[in-house]
Amino acid sequence: MARRPQEDLDLTRTGDLVGTLRYMSPEQVRAERGGVGPATDVYSLGATLYELLTLRPAFDADDRQELVRRILDGEPTRPKRPKRIRPSIPRDLETIVLKAMEKEPAARYPSAATRADDLRRFLDDQPIRAAARRRPRRPSRNPWNGTTAAAPPTGSSWPSSTIRPARRNRPVGDSTRAPPGWNATRTAAPS
Repeated sequence: MARRPQEDLDLTRTGDLVGTLRYMSPEQVRAERGGVGPATDVYSLGATLYELLTLRPAFDADDRQELVRRILDGEPTRPKRPKRIRPSIPRDLETIVLKAMEKEPAARYPSAATRADDLRRFLDDQPIRAAARRRPRRPSRNPWNGTTAAAPPTGSSWPSSTIRPARRNRPVGDSTRAPPGWNATRTAAPS
C-alpha cells in the first residue's frame, strides 16, 4: 500500500521520540530531562481538543523538521485561534484550549483535573477560571473611547447632559448646539 509523505508525520520512528509529534508539548519535543509531567498531558489534551473543534491540527507542516520548529519556536508562538477557523466556537471554550496549549508549562493549567473543572464550568454555563489572554488594543481617535466619567453619588440625579466628548477644533458655524452661555455672534462669519 502506497503512503503519502505527509502521513509519515503521524508515525513514530525507531530511536525517535515516543508519541505523535503534533500532540507533543514543546518541552517533550526538546526531550528535556524531567520535562514530562502533568503540564505535558495538559498540552496534549489541549492539542486534541483543538483538533476536535477545528478539524485541523494546531501546528501543521510538510515534514518533521518543520513541524518540530513550529512546535518549539514557530511564529506565531501559539496556534491559530480556533474562532478564526470556526467562528461558532464559544470564546470561553477557545480560552480553555489556548490556556492548555501555552508554550510555557507554568502558564498552562496545573493539572488535567483543573482543566476538566473549567470544561465542566463551561458546560454548566458558569464563568471559567482561565483568563483570556487579550491583545492590547490600538488607541482610538474617538473622543469617547477611553473616557472615564465619575459615577454620580448614590441616590443623586446627575444630569447625563454633563458628559460630553471633548471639543477639539470645532469649525466656525458648526451645526451642533452651542453650550449655554456661548456667544453666538463669535461663530458667524462676516459677509
